[in-house]
Amino acid sequence: MSWLKQKLTHAKHGFFERMQSVLPKQHRADWTNFNFEKYSKRFDEYCSKYPKVKSALLTIAGQVVADGVYTVINDKYDRALAAKKVCDDFNKRVGMYLLIRKTALRMAKYGTAFWELDFNNVNGLNVQLIPHQEHMMPVYAGGVLSGWEYRVNNQQLYKWSKEQIAVFALDPEENEPFGTSLLTGIDYELDTQNQIRKNLLAYLEKQAWASNVLQVGDATIQPTEEMTSQINAEVKNREVGEDFVTSYPIELKVMGAAQVETRMIPETLKFGDDQTTDALMVPPISKLYNSTEASATVMTDWSHANLIAPIQKIISEIVEKQVYQPMLEDMGFTVKLTPELSYDPPDVHALEDVQYWQTAINSKIATPMQAAEALGIEYDEKYFADLEAKEQEKMNMQLQAKQAGAESEEDGEKGKPTAKESWLVTKVHKHD
Repeated sequence: MSWLKQKLTHAKHGFFERMQSVLPKQHRADWTNFNFEKYSKRFDEYCSKYPKVKSALLTIAGQVVADGVYTVINDKYDRALAAKKVCDDFNKRVGMYLLIRKTALRMAKYGTAFWELDFNNVNGLNVQLIPHQEHMMPVYAGGVLSGWEYRVNNQQLYKWSKEQIAVFALDPEENEPFGTSLLTGIDYELDTQNQIRKNLLAYLEKQAWASNVLQVGDATIQPTEEMTSQINAEVKNREVGEDFVTSYPIELKVMGAAQVETRMIPETLKFGDDQTTDALMVPPISKLYNSTEASATVMTDWSHANLIAPIQKIISEIVEKQVYQPMLEDMGFTVKLTPELSYDPPDVHALEDVQYWQTAINSKIATPMQAAEALGIEYDEKYFADLEAKEQEKMNMQLQAKQAGAESEEDGEKGKPTAKESWLVTKVHKHD
């Protein structure tokens, strides 16, 4: 029994055996082998083949900068205003509006856009979009991103450090540091629609340009093979307007395409269009035009909240941290003076605020002093006193006019003859 005791003692000290898992192992992305060039060219082909894709991408880019590009500061003291002016001048010099529009277009189309940051430019910091960015490749050192290379046919043409390239990535996932294109995942829908349209075109061509079948002979008179070949040659080589005379019984038949169930084609295409619209997250003009005003508003607001605003925020954060901050620090400004990149005009909410406080003052909910403080303007007691006096005078005049009108109407009623008196007067006039 010693062998059993030994076995139990061994088991008691612990036991570990590697077993094969019944679940597949989790996939780990291989970032270094991601083919960004092939990835990008696929979406270039989509834009050239499908008008709906191109229009959606242009709509996204347009919506991102629809109200312009601005800088906003929270503190309006001299140093903050000076930092804002530096950034405003920079935006004007590099053409920030057009730069952001192109960046948004690339983010939606390829998932990634690249800016080259040239800190040694004679005019100060200069930025530009990397042309033909599909050739960009990341450089890793110890598994950490350390820079970027520009490679064509596996030949390095340019190389940058990490700080010299600003990367605008739309929701990077397994392809980090590259972003995810908005067109990812609609391959099946687009390819299916394309194939259906090709088949539909071939079907319509067969119906529109149907072939003719010339039957020569019948059950009693059948031409020989040699005669059939001769007739076939004569028909094929005929000239326009040329007629044939034959002693055979002859009949002309029209041969169209085979009968195919086609009533589901429009529904199939519509389904594919809807799937593409949902994937692009941007409703096309046809859907907005054919929907109710409420539905169009909901679709537009939803698209802005879930797509446009996030793209704007990604661009703003990258520009503020990698462009504005280094530029201002080199000029002696502190980081906290960095202005925010905004897509709303500075006075976009000013009119709404004024209307709100005007209503509050008229309704006696708030005082003019409270409104002035909330709006950040100087309270002019004499102005509001004069304004209140004018309003009171206007109300008094309206009240007096109303009372005068009532009295005049009452006097008119008193002087007006009764029905009987009116008849008598009429009768007297007639008698005269």
